[in-house]
Amino acid sequence: MGNIRKQSLYSSAVIITGFVVGAINMWFFTSNNYFTAEEFGLTRAFFDIAQNFMAFASLGLPAVMYKFFPYYQDNLEKKDNDLLAIAMIGGTIGFILLMVAGILFEPLVIRKFQYRSALLVEYYYWIFPFTYFYLFYFLLESYSWLHRKTVLPNFLKEAGVRLLTTVIILLKIAGIIDFDTFIKLFSFTYGGIFITIIIYLIREDHFHLNFSISRVTKKFYRKMLTLFSLTYLSQIINTLAVTFDSILLASMNGLAVTAAYNLATYAINLAMIPQRALAPITISHLSQAWKDKNIPEISRIYSRSSINLLAGGIFIVVNIWLGMENAMQFLGMNEEYFSILAILFVLGLSKLVELGTGVNNYIIGTSLFWRFEFYSGIILLALTIPLNYFLIRAYGLNGAVISELIRVSVYNMIRMYFLWYKFKLQPFNSKTLVLLLTSAGCYLLPLLLFRNIDGVAGLLLKCGSFSILFCVTVYFTKVSPDVDQLIAVGKKRLGIGK
Repeated sequence: MGNIRKQSLYSSAVIITGFVVGAINMWFFTSNNYFTAEEFGLTRAFFDIAQNFMAFASLGLPAVMYKFFPYYQDNLEKKDNDLLAIAMIGGTIGFILLMVAGILFEPLVIRKFQYRSALLVEYYYWIFPFTYFYLFYFLLESYSWLHRKTVLPNFLKEAGVRLLTTVIILLKIAGIIDFDTFIKLFSFTYGGIFITIIIYLIREDHFHLNFSISRVTKKFYRKMLTLFSLTYLSQIINTLAVTFDSILLASMNGLAVTAAYNLATYAINLAMIPQRALAPITISHLSQAWKDKNIPEISRIYSRSSINLLAGGIFIVVNIWLGMENAMQFLGMNEEYFSILAILFVLGLSKLVELGTGVNNYIIGTSLFWRFEFYSGIILLALTIPLNYFLIRAYGLNGAVISELIRVSVYNMIRMYFLWYKFKLQPFNSKTLVLLLTSAGCYLLPLLLFRNIDGVAGLLLKCGSFSILFCVTVYFTKVSPDVDQLIAVGKKRLGIGK
């Protein structure tokens, strides 16, 4: 776990940097009337729609790479490895099919969005260059992860694209460009990091496009096609399930409501920093462990990922619960965005459920039972679409977050049961209960003591006291062996103790 822990710390630092840059961008979008709520909502709609487009155009290729990369690496020289070429050719075919589908379904988009989200209809075709570079960056990022090169790709995705966004935001605020030019430049932001990752992979000697069919491909192509056929649909289903609420809000309630919802999800997604840092590193380790049939190692990763992700998630989510209102007041955010305060608690719970169940999705996805992701995804989609439709129609923004909590809870319970039934793997132990109980106490104390203090003082007192209490409690209860090991390494480097 030492290598995983070390790389995840570096990746966490990178992702935190990205979130800081993103938070600055969010402030520009939501304060001082630099952008209308509809304009901000359009940028968020670009991301949500592009995720679905990318799921369609990627043809399930990342899952194929994750599963079969160890066989290519162990049996071929770098120059003979044709896996990257397969991914790039497949992505090109997928994007061409996407463009054809996009043209055919344009009348449907106009019919569903023209009244409440007219800007989305106006800039519909600019989503395609955004998706193109997003897609090919995603494929190259996945390939980098498999080579255990995670820090720079994470920086590019988490901070690089946001820094490029900051530049064009400042151009818009300075009056150098108007919103029309802004959104067109915005659609090419992933182009910059796509070019950068190609240069990086070339320098690391990992960018080899071999268009000759290798003996590994000849041996495994039937299994690869089988995996592709199911994981492709699974990827589309999972992406649609995650983004359907935001797209439905844009259709039923307009881009302004979508903007508020995305601001809330952006804030609460800070809790996903530990998972986003851990995922790129664990995928290659899990893939190798399944190849070696090393169940104890898989169990260890599962258990430790659960307690570490849950602890990190609680720390972030509770700080958001305690300090968000004070922070929004201090930053002078437009009043129309204060509606998110009512939904942050439920959104936070959904993230804690997801984090607490560990890396179950990657364990299943890299195993011989990857088909289960497809079947469980169908169940998820069958639940999500009607649930979102009726709850959002009845309760708007509140309906969206209730649906999200139900979706995440059901999906992770299914995954947990499957891993227990097949392998007797489960992520929890007595330390999980200790962490939950002590965290509740650490949350309630500053909430009760400082609930009537406004402004920066309230923010610092509530968040500061919780952070200190939580960190001290985690250390003395020893809920995570990784925390103890990190502290030991820190003491050693500082010359403290023996």
